[in-house]
Amino acid sequence: MHSTPFDHLPLKNPGNPELASVARFLLWIIRGQKRVLATGTFFGVANLLSLAILPGVLGHGIQAIADDDQDSLKKWVLVTLLVGGTQAFTGIMRHRRAISNWMSCATRLQQLISDKAISLGADLPRLVSTGEVSAINSNDVERVSGAFDLIPRLIGA
Repeated sequence: MHSTPFDHLPLKNPGNPELASVARFLLWIIRGQKRVLATGTFFGVANLLSLAILPGVLGHGIQAIADDDQDSLKKWVLVTLLVGGTQAFTGIMRHRRAISNWMSCATRLQQLISDKAISLGADLPRLVSTGEVSAINSNDVERVSGAFDLIPRLIGA
């Protein structure tokens, strides 16, 4: 049982990446995070669907006011609260999954980079400059993991 969503980080074993191409490498990362990506996508779709139907629900409520129909108004107020609550809940859950995607991807990449740096040992400074190693951790990891943060949001849209 986890006390926080990130108790599993850092990973005990980040795995052996597929390095044949960039696409295969990214698919390898996706396979490692497919459950979080799938649930994040589900909540992203549910969040935007609830956002999309809200104007129609409000329109029915306004029509009930115009018709002076108290029973219908009560019904549409409850539906509005239900849709708004659904939107809030799914938005929170989508955001949590997006952050989990980002953190998991960033941690996995940083672990892979660290493992490679350790395996190269004293040869590392001869092969790449210190600035390049820093740029990978500060720039490349951030960009790739940021894309994983956006995947559920984009699919939901």
